[in-house]
Amino acid sequence: MKHVMRMILLVGCGFWLAGAAPARTQSQPQVPSPSSRDLGDLLAYAEAHHPTLIAARAQAAALRQDAVVAGSLPDLKLAWGEMLVPVETRVGAQQRVFSLSQSIPWFGTLGSASEAAGLRAQAADERGRAAGLKVRREIYRAWFEVARLRAEQKLVARKGDLLEQELATAHAVYESNSMTYTGLVRLRMSRQRLRNRLLTIEDALGPAMASLAVAAGMPANWATDRTTDLAMPPQATLPSRPDDLPDPAAMIQHVRAANPALAGLRLQEQGYAQDEHTARLRGKPGLTLGLDYIMTDQATMPGVTDSGKDPVIARVAVSLPLWSGKASARRQASAGRREMAAADRRHLELELEDELQRVLFRLHAAERRLALLTDDLLPAARQLRTAARADYETGRGALAQLLSIRGEILDLEIEKLRHEADRALALVDLDILQGGGGDAFLFFPGE
Repeated sequence: MKHVMRMILLVGCGFWLAGAAPARTQSQPQVPSPSSRDLGDLLAYAEAHHPTLIAARAQAAALRQDAVVAGSLPDLKLAWGEMLVPVETRVGAQQRVFSLSQSIPWFGTLGSASEAAGLRAQAADERGRAAGLKVRREIYRAWFEVARLRAEQKLVARKGDLLEQELATAHAVYESNSMTYTGLVRLRMSRQRLRNRLLTIEDALGPAMASLAVAAGMPANWATDRTTDLAMPPQATLPSRPDDLPDPAAMIQHVRAANPALAGLRLQEQGYAQDEHTARLRGKPGLTLGLDYIMTDQATMPGVTDSGKDPVIARVAVSLPLWSGKASARRQASAGRREMAAADRRHLELELEDELQRVLFRLHAAERRLALLTDDLLPAARQLRTAARADYETGRGALAQLLSIRGEILDLEIEKLRHEADRALALVDLDILQGGGGDAFLFFPGE
């Protein structure tokens, strides 16, 4: 009895020490910044270091391990029993019993459970790929915004330089009494407006660069003092596209087949269907195989045959699923989840078709507006500017009219930059909807 109590105390102390052990703290890893600041490096950096994608990969890895666990047999059970009151038999007193048992589910149950867990892991992989495409889309959006602001900054700065030259000439003309004071003041007002516009663009570049950094998974302060050395394309700030876009009907079919979010829901639906099959198998009988070894002391009477012989007992147990309500509830729960995933998939298909139509509308609207600006409005405005300048120089027109036309041209050129950014982002969305990386329809002039 004392021996038993000592063993119980030792085991209890062991559990207490294991529970009282201090938890190890893990230090936060230092995440490096991208080696350069071009678009490709930012996309690669986000793929490796963005917290959302790290979490998605970790979840998929955990679910893959769940598949291994689901396909494994239950743990072996090793039991030890001490006879507190030894049982005296002919061959001696039985002191203690060691038992080893293994439960075995119905044939195919473990394989079905492992397959269901594997399908859930594959669904998590697809969800991670969809999350990666969303991250890429945000990087493209922020990149195009920075590119647009950079182009707008250069455009306004160039207009400001030209106006400074004209203002210097106007001062000389005014001193020679060939220009009115009103005209000189109007030029100064135009210069101040351009300066204010340039300052507004420079102020907007800071938040835009911060958005680009956060979209790539970096702190917003990464963008500090980096607006001047962002690696933009050499010959064009914003990308264009080739002329051969796929047919919209073909795009819809491609979206249904290749969109990772849809693929994830299909795999999730298959996983729940496999869970339903697993629930049916779990309603079947299961086996438990066991082996008992009984340690026996020597018999008290001398000369007894087999004195002190330890008996070994083989056991077979069958679990009888008499409570059918539990198995039925499991099947119904899995069937309900499968129907839910199927409904979510159908709903997402409708949403993606609607989004595809909206993206195509955005693309066509941006291209239609760009064509209007490039082919009609800007050439006409420049012709009007030439005529207004000629009228002003010959004394037949007012300076206010010339400055107004110049302002309209600047507004049209800035509007063109915005539509170029809208077109580029629509092309990215078009490719991402079809499961691409966002750059299938983009190219930079000069590449």
